[in-house]
Amino acid sequence: MKLHAKVTESEFLTREFIIDCGKGTQMISWLATTACLRFGQEHYPKGVYIPNLLTKEDGESFPHPRSRIKDEFEDGDIVCVSLKDRTKKQTDDEEDWYEKAFGSK
Repeated sequence: MKLHAKVTESEFLTREFIIDCGKGTQMISWLATTACLRFGQEHYPKGVYIPNLLTKEDGESFPHPRSRIKDEFEDGDIVCVSLKDRTKKQTDDEEDWYEKAFGSK
C-alpha cells in the first residue's frame, strides 16, 4: 500500500511524498512521523520535524492516530500532515490528535 502525503509547514511551503506502508499494519501516527522524517531530509535546514495533525484529503476527517493504516485508508489515498509549530497555539483538533498520538491516551 502506498499513500500520498502532503506535508505542510506553512501556507507557503508544502512538500509531497509517496509513503510505502507495506500491508498497512502500522499506526497512523507512524505514517505522520514518517512523512515528517522525509520532509526533514529534503527541507533546508535539515532537521527533525514533528507532526501536529494528520487528516484525510477532505481536511475534515481526523483518523485516530493509533488506528491501523489499513483500517482507514486505501492504496493511493492522500493524507495531509501539518507540522508542529511551537510559536503558534494549537487548535483544539491539533491538540487532541497530538495527545492521542504521543500522549498517554
